[in-house]
Amino acid sequence: MLPLPIRVLRDAVIVMLFIVLGGWVGAAPYAADAADPLFVDVFRAVFGTIGFAVGGYLAPSRRPLQMTLTLVVIWLMAGLAIALGGGHAAGWFMVLVFLPIMAVLGGGLALLVERLARE
Repeated sequence: MLPLPIRVLRDAVIVMLFIVLGGWVGAAPYAADAADPLFVDVFRAVFGTIGFAVGGYLAPSRRPLQMTLTLVVIWLMAGLAIALGGGHAAGWFMVLVFLPIMAVLGGGLALLVERLARE
């Protein structure tokens, strides 16, 4: 079993990859400059929730702690991406509103999948 910091980083990478994939899928129907930001953000949120579900499913124990630490790491990574991309700090705080929702929904989805797999 991996130590907790390694599992948290693994889950943060999984969730970030899903969020990036959601951004690509959301922007795919549009031309390069014509993508609707709200549409792309919805896809990022849905794919991020699926990423949290995958991370929650992989958590062998202490799932709430691992998911919370993963959420904090992702929030810090989002802050770094916003700072390096020239974004506004308000965007970073808006991420703090939606990440817990994504984590709770993803954790619940992971529990549901785990329960269905046992039956």
